This record gives sequence, structure tokens and C-alpha cells, in this order.
Amino acid sequence: MKRRLDRQPPERSRLTRQESKQARPHDAQEARAADALPDGKRTPGSGCGWSPSKKSDATGHLFRSECKTVEDAGAKSITILRADLAKAKAEALMMDQCPAFVFGWPGKAWNDGEDWVAFPLARAKALMQMASCLSRGDYDGAIEWLEGVV
Repeated sequence: MKRRLDRQPPERSRLTRQESKQARPHDAQEARAADALPDGKRTPGSGCGWSPSKKSDATGHLFRSECKTVEDAGAKSITILRADLAKAKAEALMMDQCPAFVFGWPGKAWNDGEDWVAFPLARAKALMQMASCLSRGDYDGAIEWLEGVV
């Protein structure tokens, strides 16, 4: 059988190794989320394994965060699905931690790449009450509210 030399190889749909290693907006966001968490660290290959410890994009002592960013800096909106929030909550509860959902736009003029975070309202209330107790020097009250966070 003769091989046709005039045919071109098919277009590559996957990224090359070098392209995949270039900085992407969500990598920077995951790093910022990990830096913001007490004892925070990024989860390499998050979501690739079945182990609960391989879930979530950034983890800390009390929190597990799922991150979402848009690739286009000119985007005017971001879509957060109920399934995204349910996933973040389920992964955090598997490890007895507070869920956090970090979202943002990369380098947008009005926020310069600032990230936002969402918590379940009950957890946010406990965090705010705990901060209030700490600002008043009521450490015992803060510890009581801390139990409501996790």
C-alpha cells in the first residue's frame, strides 16, 4: 500500500506541553486564594483524583475553596451555577471544613484582578460574629462562634 505524502497531519486539538505550562488566570487566582487562607496551599491536580484530599483548588486549616475565573479580561459577567456551589460545599463537608467559593475577573480595570469570596450565609454570620468578639477582646465568645464555622 502506498503512503500519500501530500496529506497534512491533523490539527492538534490539545495544548502542547509548553503552552499548558504558561501562566493561566485561574492558576494565579488559586495561588492568591491559598495565600489568603491560614495555612493555605494550592491543591495540585485538584479534581483529578477520587481522594477527598485531592479535591478543591485551595485548602487551609478551616477552609476549602473552589476557584472560578473567566479567561477574558473584558468579560462583564461570570456564571456561578448552583452545581458549582454544591460541589464546593460537598467537598468541604467531606473534610469537616468550611466551604468557600472564590471568583473574579483577571486584570479588569475596575477591580485590578481582585477576587471575591462567597460563603454560606450561616458560616459568614459565624465569621463576622467571631471577628466582632475578637475586636472586643472577647476570646471565649470568639471560640464559641468558631465552632459554628466548621
